[in-house]
Amino acid sequence: MKRVVTFLPVLAFAAALALLLGEHAAAQRHSAGTSRQAPARVVETTTHGEVHVNEAVDPSEPGARLAAACSRLARTSSDRSELEAELLAASPSEVARARPRLEKLLRDRPELAAAAAQAFSRLHDREELFAISRALVEHAALPEVHSALVAAAANGETARREVALMALADAKDEQVPALATSALADTTSPALVRAAAAFALSLDVAHAPPEAFAAARALASTQGADAHARAEALHLMALAPATGDGELASSVLAESDAPAELALAAARLAIQSGQDRASVARALAAHKDEGGLCARAASKLGGLP
Repeated sequence: MKRVVTFLPVLAFAAALALLLGEHAAAQRHSAGTSRQAPARVVETTTHGEVHVNEAVDPSEPGARLAAACSRLARTSSDRSELEAELLAASPSEVARARPRLEKLLRDRPELAAAAAQAFSRLHDREELFAISRALVEHAALPEVHSALVAAAANGETARREVALMALADAKDEQVPALATSALADTTSPALVRAAAAFALSLDVAHAPPEAFAAARALASTQGADAHARAEALHLMALAPATGDGELASSVLAESDAPAELALAAARLAIQSGQDRASVARALAAHKDEGGLCARAASKLGGLP
């Protein structure tokens, strides 16, 4: 099987620069599954984004057992308890690698989505929860799926709550503004949950309540708080900057120990707030991150009109 290797530093730089300049608000910067995503064996991709996978399963590949089970369940009338049992028995890496087949299975047999939702409510690993949640997005309106995702988003353990918020946001669920605002405003919520909440709100900023932006500003201005959560808060603010946000962005940029993700998010907010690009570029260039993202973004930014 031919594999495509992605040069991640280049992608990270491109995404950071695009976000910095506001070229697309919904870049996938917050993803629970980016650390170990397996390439699918793609046969055909339609214009609607459906991925069709080769039905043949190589038994030597990791995750082959679960992938084979998904293929078998797609062809039989097995009850939903069988899928739940297969998901619960699989390892996190198996679930992650079988994600394309699981998505196709639920697309072909949506009546099995409730079984995946039941497994989602019982599992704990962040990677497998993310993989299952992606398969559930298309079926989030189904009562049992919706109930499982909302319960997890409201009061689940950290990983389950994080991915449930993102899944509901991708499904454009009407409860997201309230659920995400509550999570973002709760200073006792884990950093991953607050970051996911800010990201979820940014996907439908028109329906984000004023309280969401107040919570984002409070988080972004808290030096010493989790850098990723602060960055997501800044990205949310950049979509609807208010008076004083430019000054907040400048203060974050002035933090000498701010990691690249945080500095780039602050630079984005500064520009969206109307600050001079050249001055933002100079502030960004002062950050010396290991990958050189800030320096490269500052160079590009400084060369733009």
